[in-house]
Amino acid sequence: MIRKRLIGVWLVAGFLIFAAGVFWLWRSDVNSSLVSYQSDKLNPSIFSVTDFFTEYENPSVDICSHDMLGGITTHHQQASPLIGQFFKCLAVSTYPKTVVLIGPNHYHRGSRGVVLASQAWDTPFGILEPDIEAITQLAESDLVEINDNAVSQDHAVGLLIPYLSYYFPEAKVVPMLINYSVNEAQTEKFQQFINRVLDEHTIVVGSIDFSHYLTSAESNVMDGETNEIVRNYKLDEIYKNGDEHYDSAPGLYIILSLMKQKNARTETIAHSDTSEFNGVSSYVTSYFNWVFL
Repeated sequence: MIRKRLIGVWLVAGFLIFAAGVFWLWRSDVNSSLVSYQSDKLNPSIFSVTDFFTEYENPSVDICSHDMLGGITTHHQQASPLIGQFFKCLAVSTYPKTVVLIGPNHYHRGSRGVVLASQAWDTPFGILEPDIEAITQLAESDLVEINDNAVSQDHAVGLLIPYLSYYFPEAKVVPMLINYSVNEAQTEKFQQFINRVLDEHTIVVGSIDFSHYLTSAESNVMDGETNEIVRNYKLDEIYKNGDEHYDSAPGLYIILSLMKQKNARTETIAHSDTSEFNGVSSYVTSYFNWVFL
């Protein structure tokens, strides 16, 4: 009888140890800086629970209450609270069926200037489906390649995917990376392809970081010039600048060209740089949260 009781005690103890181990592993995953969510035949997304739910200051209610045509935010993981602020504002009164997500091709993956992903995305909030019809139309451009591996490995897209899934669970996505080598003429031609897939239920989101490798004071000067370009749709100025202003001249050109055609008004809901998040002002990346109304 005593032996049976001992066996029962050991079984219970073993189960508790096993459960504690599973819980510890789960907590380790959740609290790691970046967690990649992936299942078979799904693209992975990048997710940090701490960063995702860290609050940033609330933007103007007057701005966020408008139906948006799109906007621009960062893809810097350190500035995740800014990404959250952007999508939280966008989701107040905007209910897209499709989100065209445009970012720079950081690692030059793929063989063409524009790389799209056509598979669904795995996120902690569920599966985010691609807009296959729109992707198929864009693939008619000779500038485009479908390459899920290239797109899914770039944080310009992967970091923003969970926000799309969380704030727009019913929407589909058209994620693309644009190489730095795409020139102004190619960009102008490709934006015409994007324009064909835009309707009243589609928004355009730019995943773009701004001034790089400067001090915070120097960065503010560059950002002032960039702000002039964006707010006044100075398309002819975009390709004159490099990383000291922004990391995707092609992406910025496409977004501003599309918004200009829609007579959109630009509103700034946040402007910051890495010094706000890490306290170091000698070598920063800057950020804007812009929305187009």
